[in-house]
Amino acid sequence: MECTSSRRTASTQWVYRSLERREADALLLRHKLGLSAHQGGEVMGLDSAEFTLLSRRALCKMTTQT
Repeated sequence: MECTSSRRTASTQWVYRSLERREADALLLRHKLGLSAHQGGEVMGLDSAEFTLLSRRALCKMTTQT
């Protein structure tokens, strides 16, 4: 979605360049928007365990890249 990418902050753009899209979505839903695993899973069509795994994997990737 090109129209939304121009409105993203530099840090959000960096997250999307650094991770797979679903990982970036999960990370931002959890840590930027503060959604619970249950809420984030509902948004992404996942159960809470799958969402938690995805967001933790994203966080792990981000911490090893910096």
